[in-house]
Amino acid sequence: MIIHRCGKVKLRSHVMLLWACLICILLMTIYFVFTLLIYRHYQGQAQERIEQGVMALEQKLKQRGGDLSQGFPIEGITSELLEHIAYENGCDIYLYAASADPADSAGSQMLVSSLAAGGVPLPVRDYSVENLPVLGTGVEQWQARQISDENNIIYGARLSLEGKEHAVLLFAQSLDFVRQGVTVLGETLILVFIIVFLLFFPVAAFFIRYSVTRPVERLIAAMNSFDTKQYPHLEEDVGTVEFSSLASAFNRMVKVLRHHDQQVNILSTAVEQSPSAVVITDIEGRIEYVNSRMERLTGYTAEDLKGRSTSIFQSGYTLEEKYGELWQTITNGKVWKEELLNKRKDGTLSWESVVVAPIFAKDATVIKFVATKEDITERKQTRELLRRYEQIISATVDLMAFIDEKFVFRAVNKAYLSAFQKTQEGMTGHTAAKIYGIDFFNQVMKEKLDRCLAGETVHYQTWYNFSPTRRCCLHVSCYPFYTVENEVAGIVMSSHDITGLKVNQDLLRESERRYRQTFETNMAVKLIIDPADGTIVEANQAAAFYYGYSVEQLVAMRITDINQLSPEEIQREMAKAEQEERLYFNFRHKLASGKVRDVEVYSGPLQSGERTLLYSIIHDITDRKQAEKQLVAAKEQAESANRAKSIFLANITHELRTPLNAVLGYTQLLGTDNTLTSKQLNNVQIIRNSGEYLLMLINDILDLSKIEAEKIELVPRVFRLPDFFSEIVDVFRAEAEFKGVRLQCREDQQQPTQPTFVRADELRIRQVAFNLLSNAVKFTPKGGNCLLHSEIKRIGEKKALLTVRVEDNGPGIPRIMQEEIFEPSGRVGNVCSTQKELGLALRSVANWFALWGENFRSRIR
Repeated sequence: MIIHRCGKVKLRSHVMLLWACLICILLMTIYFVFTLLIYRHYQGQAQERIEQGVMALEQKLKQRGGDLSQGFPIEGITSELLEHIAYENGCDIYLYAASADPADSAGSQMLVSSLAAGGVPLPVRDYSVENLPVLGTGVEQWQARQISDENNIIYGARLSLEGKEHAVLLFAQSLDFVRQGVTVLGETLILVFIIVFLLFFPVAAFFIRYSVTRPVERLIAAMNSFDTKQYPHLEEDVGTVEFSSLASAFNRMVKVLRHHDQQVNILSTAVEQSPSAVVITDIEGRIEYVNSRMERLTGYTAEDLKGRSTSIFQSGYTLEEKYGELWQTITNGKVWKEELLNKRKDGTLSWESVVVAPIFAKDATVIKFVATKEDITERKQTRELLRRYEQIISATVDLMAFIDEKFVFRAVNKAYLSAFQKTQEGMTGHTAAKIYGIDFFNQVMKEKLDRCLAGETVHYQTWYNFSPTRRCCLHVSCYPFYTVENEVAGIVMSSHDITGLKVNQDLLRESERRYRQTFETNMAVKLIIDPADGTIVEANQAAAFYYGYSVEQLVAMRITDINQLSPEEIQREMAKAEQEERLYFNFRHKLASGKVRDVEVYSGPLQSGERTLLYSIIHDITDRKQAEKQLVAAKEQAESANRAKSIFLANITHELRTPLNAVLGYTQLLGTDNTLTSKQLNNVQIIRNSGEYLLMLINDILDLSKIEAEKIELVPRVFRLPDFFSEIVDVFRAEAEFKGVRLQCREDQQQPTQPTFVRADELRIRQVAFNLLSNAVKFTPKGGNCLLHSEIKRIGEKKALLTVRVEDNGPGIPRIMQEEIFEPSGRVGNVCSTQKELGLALRSVANWFALWGENFRSRIR
């Protein structure tokens, strides 16, 4: 604040004129006041003297005695008496009585006593005495009445006289000395006024200089120092009272301003050092002020933000509707609170709790906005983490609850409510004794909860009946809940349903008992071995009996004391077993007697606490090893005999086919001889058929031998399919007609593009069809039917599936003998009346189909 200084001359003239007027008014006021006071004083003093004179006269007259009922005797009232009383009381007394002269027709009164001090007598006729009070013997107290007069103070009364009507008594006090005093006072005041007027200007100049100008200059300098935030203290006892008061008021103002500045500084420091970020904007949203916390929160400096719009903080992830709601709220003079996802200077995002409030002017108009921000990113993450924890606690099957120090439920999860079949209101706010039952609470829970409130973590297991049909075993954990002051304020109780575990433990104990009983009494040799060092942990009685040791001796040994293989051999055997995908190992174990036996060891892991042991079952395979050696020798011998058989069959078939070909050749020549009779031709045909059948048997034998020796090969070639099966039927048609059997051939045409030429092993297909059709014609009785049915079906662009089916209505084969038809020279008992044999036909067919990898099925009814 700055006060503009006025000119000193102008200031002094105004002050001097003011002081002159004030002094004149003051002197006049003093004169009139003193005059009035003097008059009042003397008037009161005169009245007091007159009253004293009246009282003195009354006492003197009454002291003379006599009969006073008719009035006072005139002779008793002498001039000496009146003068004496007037002198003592400082007043003048006049007594006027009626005249004794009869010639006085005017009724003039005679002056009995005159002025005691030699004053001029007062004429009684100048005063109205009719209304004066009467002083007599019957009056208890004499009182006089004041009579108006310009020059004197007069009190008068009427006095009753003996034989007369009355006499007038006047008490007077002259005012001349008052006038003289006032005159002297006035002259004195005029002299004083002249002296004061002569001394006024130098005194006024000195007074103005030291009492007005300097204090004003100091005041102006002090006021100008406000610009530098300096608040000097003015001396209050310098200058006039007004300036002293002004200095006192200024000092009080300075004190208030200093206090105000301190409060402003405190407020400014509080805002600057506030843990919350503070930003002040104008009504357009342009930033005018930010505190240091705002700089740390956003990464911007105050210079970066000053004059910028608050939109610089927007992250782009907040809906525009929310910002519209913000401006609508604060422009209406209301406070807006919300959580916003804002962006820092480095581009990172942070969650902020924002409170924006308007700042009002005196006329209630909004002039600025102030916003406080608080980084709640961690709080948001904590809140999200807490929400997840709440979801986890809500979703967990464990019964979780919080109980205060008075054992009252304050919070429970859904599992707790579900277990007790209660609502949240039915659980929270109720004591544990009410929920669990007073007996159960006192007997089971009370002591544990007290220990937990003492700071101990308590675990225990108990059975509880949630309902008449539901009994559960609970594993309860009680944890003390500590406040920030590290005081226990409650209990966090977690209950896990271990009913199934309890039942499983009982079953496990029973299973362990049975296992141990089985382990100890089983006839199989069993060992439990620690693979870490090879120690035999347990052994059953069968192991003790087998190895020739006692159980105690076995558990004191290592497996290396029994196993005769070296570590390298053991590793090779284990690798071999893994390669061959075997579940056992072949070892050699030494008995107590010194014998070494071949054993198969079946081992599997067995978990025992934190250790993994090997559960081993040992089978003695010494006898089997010897039998396997004998079997290998027998196999080698059989393979040698089989090779000899194959060589023999190859040779014998070759030797048989040579003469058989000659027989078939001659029968063919005989069949063309026209000289033979029909009977002879028939016999020739029979010979030929039998020879061909024998040749087929020889070929079957040779093929079987080749198949068993895995030396036969398929020779595919292209041949025409439509006439293939008809030719085969024609071969057996004569024999069928001879037996009276109806022989047919049927070819299915399922596809319009049935292949005409196929590539396959024609010889082997013909051989299969010959074998099947031969058996059908052979075993079909007279009047029977034989059918050769063929079907070809495409299964790809270059592949087709050929199905050949031979059907007949022969006698059939019993079900129990159907497997024998695939054996070599399979005879089917007396099924057929001719006691024929099936021969090698069906076995050969089955072998061919197996070689092709196709299916061969027989259905006999």
